[in-house]
Amino acid sequence: MVFVSKMVPTADSSRFYALGRVFSGTLLHGTKVKVLDEKYKPGTKEGFVYATISRTYLMMGKQVESVESVPAGGIALILGVDQALNKTGTLTTSEGAHCIRPLKHAISPIVRVAVSCKKQQELPKLIEALRMLKKYDPLVEIISEETTGEYIVAGGGELHVQICLEKLKEFAGGNAEITSSPPRV
Repeated sequence: MVFVSKMVPTADSSRFYALGRVFSGTLLHGTKVKVLDEKYKPGTKEGFVYATISRTYLMMGKQVESVESVPAGGIALILGVDQALNKTGTLTTSEGAHCIRPLKHAISPIVRVAVSCKKQQELPKLIEALRMLKKYDPLVEIISEETTGEYIVAGGGELHVQICLEKLKEFAGGNAEITSSPPRV
């Protein structure tokens, strides 16, 4: 049983490592696991997918070191389950397992900015960058306004939103021109 609490972007920002703590057993790369999201109910056929752990790493500052296995109690970066997870989740090899509940945050997103691209052909980059930002930050909220066509980034404060906008530009590749409206509460 592994609880994934955060998604960490790889060095090239093309994929995500799942940062998780091993609660029981041993985490081995190459293992096929059941990925349970927070809405999973035992005995149902919804709220889970199967994925294979392609690599396991230990994080030491900004460096990552590949390891064969991580025992119970260890904290690891897991590659290969990023497509199956949104923000948090439970990895297990047991068919009758329950999911570990995600952390509840006391901060709610209150500051919003509308984001757009200067060139219409960069819109797919913006949408992909918003998807990655949503995975990266557990507190950010991404809203798509259907009436106006705007994409809204909401965060816990002005500084949080500013950091989210910087990450958004990084995820878009750095060369996409992303503009944002003034922050509003």
